[in-house]
Formats: sequence, structure tokens, C-alpha cells
Amino acid sequence: MHSQVTIQIDFSFKGETYHPSLQLDLDSLMREYGRLPDLHVLLATRNQIDTYSYLYEVMCAHEIHFQDAAGLADRHVINGQFDMAGFEQAWREQQQLSQLADIAQQYMGIADLSQQPGLQQTLMAAFCLGKEQREL
Repeated sequence: MHSQVTIQIDFSFKGETYHPSLQLDLDSLMREYGRLPDLHVLLATRNQIDTYSYLYEVMCAHEIHFQDAAGLADRHVINGQFDMAGFEQAWREQQQLSQLADIAQQYMGIADLSQQPGLQQTLMAAFCLGKEQREL
């Protein structure tokens, strides 16, 4: 299931009320940027709000509300707030586990790696060790 969420900010500027909103495909954003981009900028640009305007500055002074979360995002939206760092970490772990599951299927014929918790932990430890070695 795709990770997605709808973001919205409600604010007033010069006597006019604004409700810019946007449905985000979080999986696509994570693949494209490696993390979630500045959501205020994304919300503004997709709603034709110039990021060099006073309207944008007023918008940025207000909190983004998160709703209609699906997929992995659903676990990270609580009372309209989004744990962005928690989502990013969980998303990366999910991607790693998916890759490891493919390896377990290819080399060991294991269809569901989650049914083999010891093997899953072993593969994750080996993955992390390889990643650490590469960064040295």
C-alpha cells in the first residue's frame, strides 16, 4: 500500500481566508529526494502561492494539518500532527526489509521473510554492517 497523506493549512491574509491543500505520495517523495522536502514550499508551489510573497510568509507561520493518512504514514499521523523523522526512518527500514526479502526469496526460497525473524534480523545486521563498512 502506498504511503500518502493530505496536508492543509488554514490561514487568513488581507481579509481573505485560504485553505491550500495537497495530497502527497510520500513514497514518491522519499524516492525522489531521499527524505521529505519542505512541505510548506511544496504546498505553496502546488497551490500557486509565490514563495517570495507575504502571503507565503503568513502561510509558513501556521501549522500544517495532516489527515487521510494511508500506508506507513497512518502510523505516524496523530491528532493532525506528523512524525516526519519517524516516518522517514520507518520508510527506509521498510525499503531495506523489502530488499532483504527479495534476497531471501532468490537464494533461499523463503516466500515470507517475516515468518523467519531470526533470519530477518541476521540479514538486517549484515546489511547494516556492509553499509557501515562502505561509509568508512
